[in-house]
Amino acid sequence: MEKKDTIYVILLAFSLFSISLMLFSQGITSLSVTLRDGNNVAVQVPNLFPLTQVLGMLFMSSIATFCLTMLTQDILFLRNYNLSPDKHEDVSVLYNANNPVNPDPLVTMEVAQPPQSLQSDQEQKKLIATKILEGDSRKLYKIIAEKEELLQSDLVLESGFSKVKVSRTLKKLEDKSLIERKPYGNTNKIILSK
Repeated sequence: MEKKDTIYVILLAFSLFSISLMLFSQGITSLSVTLRDGNNVAVQVPNLFPLTQVLGMLFMSSIATFCLTMLTQDILFLRNYNLSPDKHEDVSVLYNANNPVNPDPLVTMEVAQPPQSLQSDQEQKKLIATKILEGDSRKLYKIIAEKEELLQSDLVLESGFSKVKVSRTLKKLEDKSLIERKPYGNTNKIILSK
């Protein structure tokens, strides 16, 4: 887990704990009600929340929502991002001033075709992952993305990181479903996820 993720988890836990304290520490007041026949009946009624506590709970709820969003954002983004040539919906209008039949650019228009050199899904995933990842995770992922398959021992030599640092960083990448580690003798074979 990266430092920013740790901070988000701590803020999320703190805000949820604060909300639960505010909700459950309000207390109950006993109220005595006299009926028409003269009998007194004790009724327990929860206390009303003061405006400051209501605003505090709203503030803590917004912090919790923000932290949860930040924690899940990169995972959901990587899993849901899929752009293929058939799903390309970006259609822009270009003016054709070089048309010999009708040189008026306002009258003659043609629809731009999607670029023919769209990258494969695997290349797009690599590009997105390198933009989202930070620091050591990004450096290791770039090395793995170049080779697409290599041994963990070779990755240690190529990156210059210690074995422990490489192992922990690979665990983060594996948790994000970006790579797969398969046992290979005394080391692991690192493969990009498809």
